[in-house]
Amino acid sequence: MPTSTLSKGLVYPRSRRDGTDKRTLHTMNDITVVFFICSILTTSLLMLALHSPSYTPLDHRMMMTMNLNEQMALEDFHHTTSKRKHRYRLSEYILTHRNEWSNSHNVVHVITSRFMQHQSKLKHLAMARLKLLEAITIPSLQQQTNQDFLWILRVDPHLDKEVMALLMDVTKSVPNLVIHLTNDNREGFRSIPKDAYKHLANSDSRQLLESYIDAAQTRTVLETRLDADDALMVSFVDHIQQDASKQFHHVPDQWMVWCIENHLEWQQNSPWHEGESAIVGFRAPHCVTPGLTWGYPVGVVREASMTGQHHTIHKRLSRCDKASGRGAKGKCMHRLKSAWPMALRARTITSAGMANLVLDHETDPMAASLQNSRWKDLQEELWGHLESLFGVSPEDLHRVRKQLADHTHDIAVDALKGQCTAGHSCKKRSKAVLRKLANVSAHVV
Repeated sequence: MPTSTLSKGLVYPRSRRDGTDKRTLHTMNDITVVFFICSILTTSLLMLALHSPSYTPLDHRMMMTMNLNEQMALEDFHHTTSKRKHRYRLSEYILTHRNEWSNSHNVVHVITSRFMQHQSKLKHLAMARLKLLEAITIPSLQQQTNQDFLWILRVDPHLDKEVMALLMDVTKSVPNLVIHLTNDNREGFRSIPKDAYKHLANSDSRQLLESYIDAAQTRTVLETRLDADDALMVSFVDHIQQDASKQFHHVPDQWMVWCIENHLEWQQNSPWHEGESAIVGFRAPHCVTPGLTWGYPVGVVREASMTGQHHTIHKRLSRCDKASGRGAKGKCMHRLKSAWPMALRARTITSAGMANLVLDHETDPMAASLQNSRWKDLQEELWGHLESLFGVSPEDLHRVRKQLADHTHDIAVDALKGQCTAGHSCKKRSKAVLRKLANVSAHVV
């Protein structure tokens, strides 16, 4: 394929933090974007690129080209994923009744999410978050090309009974899910004893869980974080497992961290049009929560320096791609840079931190920063490829947006009550925003 004008690839505005946790968002330069501009690539090649499992590091200062071998790899992947839904339907019975660990890369991969911990009585907020879980996180994990992982959803044990019943209903088709009734967020899967999982909402998952615990004692463990309103690219699990298997073959006695750099954000409120939602992209200088993965082989204990706040990891760890120094020997961080976004984050009024959230398209500072960005012209392409990338249906997101808008007051009141509860954000700005949405006085909470 001849070199095209795909200069600088997919470029994201950077989001930064200052000492007060406020973010200054720099909008995207008006430059060429790799897979979104149909006038440069044909529609067929665009679709192949969107489905690519390859995560080639992309320097935005360099030209990006694609050779014949890369095109063939994309075509092969497209042929495979075009049959994904049909294949899953055929294997539904097998997946539903699977109760033992198995993994083609010989790793134990656990994905953990939290749902309404320490906020069990906030029913309106819970119902809204349940809609996001159903529309975004569940389909994203169900459509992963590699299903050899265990998803542990940690839920407040005192969650409202009606919400719990609905949660059980929307997750009943997820075969590799464990719903753990707990407010404990202990990390280090290998070291957590089986009796710590006394209370499971779906008790039929216990055998699968215990088989993962047993397998973890003699194999490399991967632990991935995923907020219950976010999504991962459908090939993320397979990519992480392949890379970990390769990395730990060379460095068998050290831990590593993987984190996503390029991601998309679904804004409940469009920065350009009233009554609509939108999708924009960001390149974060720090590690974002969705897809943040810790890996440690047999004999290695998960150290405290591996954990902590996700936005400080990049300051504490060396990069693994350095030619020499600590990064070449493990105890390092892999930045998953790519031309394609690897995660989708929801920005709604249910978010505890309210970061990057567009409240309205006329007066909101976040909306103002995006007014003249290139993302405005890419909405049709972004929405068109959302399901291919993340397994998320645009129709479902539009439906959720309407539900959130219809119940803004009740959700905001609950979210205000949930501020500063254990494990959740506690920011003056967030409280002020929620008070405005709930139309209540400042002394209420």
